[in-house]
Amino acid sequence: MELFRRTLEECQLIDVGYFDHSPLLINTRREEEQLKSNVFKFETWLSLEDSLIDEVKHIWVISSEDLLQKLENFKKGLKKWAGQIQINRKERNELLTAKLSELAEAERDDKNLAEMMDTEIQLNFEIEKDECYWEQRARLNWLKFGDKNTTFFHSQATQRQRKNLIHKLQSENGSETEAL
Repeated sequence: MELFRRTLEECQLIDVGYFDHSPLLINTRREEEQLKSNVFKFETWLSLEDSLIDEVKHIWVISSEDLLQKLENFKKGLKKWAGQIQINRKERNELLTAKLSELAEAERDDKNLAEMMDTEIQLNFEIEKDECYWEQRARLNWLKFGDKNTTFFHSQATQRQRKNLIHKLQSENGSETEAL
């Protein structure tokens, strides 16, 4: 009986108001919902990183457990690596921009021009990675790049639905009609 009471408490029953019958909304997947926020999603810009293949090999090799644990360690390692790359990319953009400004002010010779072109190429590539990162999140392209069955997809759809909801209408004479 005690187990039934605890299970009933964990179901988070919700009173939805008065109806001619008493509907219940029972949530039996409490743990699953908490895990969703910790899901790692591979993003397009990661594939543009030079060190991706080496990092994948390294993370996979250092884990020696069974397959499920190996996959879990792989996810954690890749997530950590991606976070570090994200931080380093901002610093790298700033360094390359500063270096390019420095080279533009310096004396123009063949060596300087070659280094300037190389720095511009590197900076453009970093900017391309950044654009790829933001493009995946852009409103117009979120279906094109994003996984269509993710929390991201559903939260965007819900947000758009709320934004598009008409709460009231105002006629030409100024009278308002509220949504039903």
